Amino acid sequence: MMLLLAALRRGPRFDETLARRTGLTVSEVQQLVERALAWGWLDESRRLTNHGLSQLVKARSWQQAKYAPFEEDDQYYYPKSLRAPS
Repeated sequence: MMLLLAALRRGPRFDETLARRTGLTVSEVQQLVERALAWGWLDESRRLTNHGLSQLVKARSWQQAKYAPFEEDDQYYYPKSLRAPS
């Protein structure tokens, strides 16, 4: 769903175009658009509503937080097979 919302954020908003952008089938795009309309994430012209935009922003922030980089003082684990012989 988030992939579709991201694709809908920038036009054009035709089913075939969205299917090419997302790698989904046209029928999958149509089903997801119907759900997004029902949930109030899209308006009738297939533009993101404030609620839909907030869902997309929240999904992006969750993904960024999930993959936080290591800090310099973090201890790294090296498997014994990759360590220099002692």
